[in-house]
Amino acid sequence: MAKSIKFEDAISSRFQNFKKNLRRYIKYSNQDATHDVRVAFRRFQCAYSILPDRRKTEASENYFNKAQSFFQLNSSIRDLDITYEKLVELDQEYAEKVSSKLNSIRNENLKKSLEIAHTLDQMNFLLNPGQTHVRKNKFRSKINSRVDKFLENKDIVLNNETATVKLHEMRKNAKKLIYLLELIAGESNNADKSHLKRFQRLSGDLHDSDVVLTFLQTQPVREENPNCLEVQQETIRHHQYLELVDYLNLRYWSTLHNLGARTSID
Repeated sequence: MAKSIKFEDAISSRFQNFKKNLRRYIKYSNQDATHDVRVAFRRFQCAYSILPDRRKTEASENYFNKAQSFFQLNSSIRDLDITYEKLVELDQEYAEKVSSKLNSIRNENLKKSLEIAHTLDQMNFLLNPGQTHVRKNKFRSKINSRVDKFLENKDIVLNNETATVKLHEMRKNAKKLIYLLELIAGESNNADKSHLKRFQRLSGDLHDSDVVLTFLQTQPVREENPNCLEVQQETIRHHQYLELVDYLNLRYWSTLHNLGARTSID
């Protein structure tokens, strides 16, 4: 039985997928394209992090760093899209009043983002010759390390509804765990991926509420029903938090420490 895993195809396919979604983003630049290119980058980022340093080049590092800048800029664009979408659900009239302000900021960020995207599209992503093999025990160790980072904030989040930074860290680590498990694509890991994806969705709902609340808290108080929208969103967020707490209290999460050992690696 092989003691290592070959990741050459995974790295190549994830880069090509990011490139494809980058070009789609350049063409459309809408909410769907923004979401898809961000997910494609995260998957590419996960595969690139596994590469040994001997395979990396100045060109690959320059490309990856530029892609990270692109991703970070699109985080603000994504938040603006979510803000408008959630405001429409709360009060469509108010959403229309602030839409020009949101669009102005979005267009400014989009212009910068597209400049980076066009630059990336012309850059080369070159690796040193060779193959990328990762020992199975090292891969399991990567999984366990990511699990530890995910779980270290669990009790803080369960005991503090306002621990938004810690919750966001948990959410990012859940995504990275999912992308690691996708690299080996074993069916025996489907249940773990399903649990992590549901956590990602529930924590994502909370993150979206925090984005909207941050926007509302920076706006002048409306003459009619002062702070009404903020109170509505805080109520929504509270129910979202209670749902997340119920989910994190499931017995499954106490078994997550064994994820590396039980992960099926062919």
